[in-house]
Amino acid sequence: MSAAFRSPFFRIPSALFGSGLLLLIVLWGWADPFLDHTATPAFPIAFDRFSFSLGGGRIEERRIVVERYQDGRAWVSNWTPIGATRFPYLRISLDGLKPEMKLSLFWRTTDDPDRFNSLRLSRLFSDSSWLLNLSHHKQWRQRVLEFGFEVKDPQERPLEITDLRFVQESRAAGMAAMLGQWGYQEPWTMRSTNFLLGAQWKEEATLTPLIFAWVGFGWIFYLLFSRMARLPVSTAHLGVILLLGWLVLDGRWLLNHLRETEGTKLAFAGKSADAAAEAALDGDIYRLSRAIKRKIGDDPRTRVFIVADNDKAEYWRYRLQYHLAPLNSFNHHKYPNRDYPDKGDYLILVGNTRGLGYDESRNAIVWDHNRASIPAEPLVGNHIGGLFRIVPEDKKIDREER
Repeated sequence: MSAAFRSPFFRIPSALFGSGLLLLIVLWGWADPFLDHTATPAFPIAFDRFSFSLGGGRIEERRIVVERYQDGRAWVSNWTPIGATRFPYLRISLDGLKPEMKLSLFWRTTDDPDRFNSLRLSRLFSDSSWLLNLSHHKQWRQRVLEFGFEVKDPQERPLEITDLRFVQESRAAGMAAMLGQWGYQEPWTMRSTNFLLGAQWKEEATLTPLIFAWVGFGWIFYLLFSRMARLPVSTAHLGVILLLGWLVLDGRWLLNHLRETEGTKLAFAGKSADAAAEAALDGDIYRLSRAIKRKIGDDPRTRVFIVADNDKAEYWRYRLQYHLAPLNSFNHHKYPNRDYPDKGDYLILVGNTRGLGYDESRNAIVWDHNRASIPAEPLVGNHIGGLFRIVPEDKKIDREER
């Protein structure tokens, strides 16, 4: 046995190399065929082949900019034919997509040319490039005659599509995609920079158990090499292998930590308190609270009733109450209590609650199948909610019996 093989500086790296090679062989056999990053699209999807059929904007050589909406909607479509079976993956890069915006891919096929199929792209975020597996959709088949995108945004904000192509799949590409997931940078969610999901959405093989497997196989290879060299097993050497695995995981965490720290700096550094609040995740709630205070002032004696019978709006209710301080606000996770509000008080309806809303024909907030109401007038609002003033006492309540 050579002197080099007896050295721990040879056995430890060799054990880890052998372990890594074994894992790659296992993953190669396990990986599903996946998109091929180098595949040529069925046809070059030139942006100038797109046109707006609803709304409008700019179509340039390397991007599409949605700028104008019709009733909060915009459609942009392309008549380039695509072989759906041959090219089951779509790469798309976006800039400006907000959580409140709804983006959908639609298409028509030779199978049923009169039918528009739609796929909600609900997990996309702005400033990101995404790979979409369309083969999971049972209608992505045969030949695609027309495809495009529908954008819905009540605030009608601009959205850019900066890359778009259809790609093939292969096992090598599946392996490359799996390896790429381990370096995936998680979107910054404005939580603590110590909070990490630890994996990409629907990740094929998460890094943490694979590192443990790498360390475990590394121990096995080290024991074999030590036995072959007729050397005693050193627990210190086994600890070094474990430490190297931990350093890989910790380095991966630090990489994401630095990225999120930089995101925090870019979002908030050097901004005033108001600008920083508007840049936060609840910026729209903060803007609504400021609009309300500009309208009714911030006298602590002013009573405001915040109402939403909707679990999804619970966060909005409590954050709005926080931003409305020092107003005397009351938070209700139910329909309004008709006996509480008085003339001059205010109601804020948060979110979309079925059966609760403002009826313009009656100038009242109504619920209980329109059998209960409080006369009110609208003042300000946005997609988060609306502020209403209660009208004088003699018109306040409609006490219709159930």
